[in-house]
Amino acid sequence: MRYLILLGALAAAILGYWFYWDHVADRALAETRGWIAREQAQGLAIQHGPLSVSGFPYRVTVNVPAARLASAAKADPGWRVAGDLALNIQPWQFNHMVLQGHNLHAATWRADETAPGDATAFEARASIVADKGQWQRITIDAKNPAIARPVATLTADRLLASTRRNSGEDKDRPADTFDVALTAERLSVPPTTAPGFPPVIDRFDAVGQLSGALQRGNLRDALEAWRQSGGILDLSKVTLLWGGIDIAGDGTLTVDREFRPLAALSATVRGYDRIVDALAASGQLRTGDAGLAKFALAALSQKEGKNPPFIKTSISAQDGRLTIGPVPVARLRPVIAE
Repeated sequence: MRYLILLGALAAAILGYWFYWDHVADRALAETRGWIAREQAQGLAIQHGPLSVSGFPYRVTVNVPAARLASAAKADPGWRVAGDLALNIQPWQFNHMVLQGHNLHAATWRADETAPGDATAFEARASIVADKGQWQRITIDAKNPAIARPVATLTADRLLASTRRNSGEDKDRPADTFDVALTAERLSVPPTTAPGFPPVIDRFDAVGQLSGALQRGNLRDALEAWRQSGGILDLSKVTLLWGGIDIAGDGTLTVDREFRPLAALSATVRGYDRIVDALAASGQLRTGDAGLAKFALAALSQKEGKNPPFIKTSISAQDGRLTIGPVPVARLRPVIAE
């Protein structure tokens, strides 16, 4: 009799959990449909195949096959992302969601450009932590991402980005700011951006805090509102490894009235001779001047143990030019076209 009672209790627990899982699955499906409807009402173009739910018993997975998200008509920049999406939720932890993307294709273009075709497919994963219906932390991890563009496809071996919403927990996390971090490995560089330099950045890391008014909708209006509200990305750490060039520094970043990057950083630069060689190779520096530049930089350099010599200098982005010390390195286009 005792075993029958235990078996009955176990069967009741399993049946109760099944009903609970089914309730969570229905809720997750309804929330997904509601989000899609709200985003479509905001002007976002969304298409997808039949929604379904799976994952019993350990998780609830809302499957969104053949999804396609695209910017509103005439948006600048235009963009689209397509692929198979799966939203995973643990039945006992509603505030943490994991969004997985398979066979993803992404593209971006400017208003005066023709939208490109699809680039190579890639995989991505996003971890989202929310509280009372508002996201608190988002981490995105993309492997071999490729973004098609009219001029050249942007690629990387890995792209890792995260942001955390601050609510005034302490003096280092004031309210209405966001902690942000970005890591890119083997990031391709369009040939028109920095002629003479290697076509791939080995690694780029940035850690900082974003402040200023953030609003949804048209990117131009949102960026202008952020700029006018004093929007700044305060970078506590920036590192760049690029074909023998090693830069580490900190500073601030925003945009100017023409939506071009506007930055001021202090940096330690190793491999400065590689920068001079690249400028000479691209025709931005004459051969004789390149030799003098190397001599002058070597005179200003410092040595630390067995490490390569380095110089301490400024890096700035102003009036559409990226400058290291007094030397212009690359042209910078507006984030959005005028």
